[in-house]
Amino acid sequence: MDKILQQKVHAGTLTGDEVGLLMLRDLLVVYENAQECKRLPHFSQADMSVLINALTLPKDIRRYNEYRYIHDFALRQPAIFESAKNAAELYYWRLFHILDTLLSAEKENKALQHAAIIMTPAQRLATPDCPRPVAILEAPAPEFCDLLGHYMPSIPGRAMYMAEAVLAQEAQIRQYGQELLRNLRECYVRKAGLQLVGEMCGLPEITRLLPEMSTHDIDVLNNKIHRLSGIITRYGALPNEFPEQDIRIRLERLFQPIDTDELPPEPEMVALAGKGISFETVQGNTEAMFAIMRQRSHSLAFHRYLS
Repeated sequence: MDKILQQKVHAGTLTGDEVGLLMLRDLLVVYENAQECKRLPHFSQADMSVLINALTLPKDIRRYNEYRYIHDFALRQPAIFESAKNAAELYYWRLFHILDTLLSAEKENKALQHAAIIMTPAQRLATPDCPRPVAILEAPAPEFCDLLGHYMPSIPGRAMYMAEAVLAQEAQIRQYGQELLRNLRECYVRKAGLQLVGEMCGLPEITRLLPEMSTHDIDVLNNKIHRLSGIITRYGALPNEFPEQDIRIRLERLFQPIDTDELPPEPEMVALAGKGISFETVQGNTEAMFAIMRQRSHSLAFHRYLS
């Protein structure tokens, strides 16, 4: 404890605001020491007890206790933020895997569009206008032919990951998109809420309790989405193929790029939530503040996965 504080303790001039802010700043130091392996000096429990016991006026004791609610509120935010961030990462990697395997399968399929088709002699006679090269299989084993004596190729493994298979999971993929967006947005909402409370009590730097959000991974996902349309090719190689244009339209509706500018809460909603922030709000119901910032005043783009 520095000399100025010691003098205030002995003179009995410490205020509730001073002790409350010291407690919040100490929380930041303890958090940064733990997260960044620092060894910044901070108050011991004994030091804090001395500061708290130095408060004598009822108004200062009351104010300090109001800061205690802010302290407890701030202390809860990293865990809530981390929970939303972890959930977002879970759904992100699920979507990433689906898109990655889809692109790989479609790329392989496109590369094989000019490969020769295997046919029996009878099959070649039945399809004289085949646009692709043909390889004649003179004596195929019966188990590889249908009742007409036509060669039946096995379904390649890539078919499990191509667009037709992916579109069969449309409802589940749409849910992944919804959850990814909802949890990403919750991270931004939590950061904005902590900033509002910090500005209200005179400690805006309290937002350092929550890490900054990076959009790098979203940019990577968006890049994969943008590549989808140009890689779709259909040429009758697989049974039950969808029309090429139908696939493009359905994939475009299902996988839409995420606008990172729409992830933070709207400034209008932050301003509206900030109007009601006070020590009493933090003591009572901060959820109302977060609920306001989760709303969108005009943009429908954020709800594309909900349609």
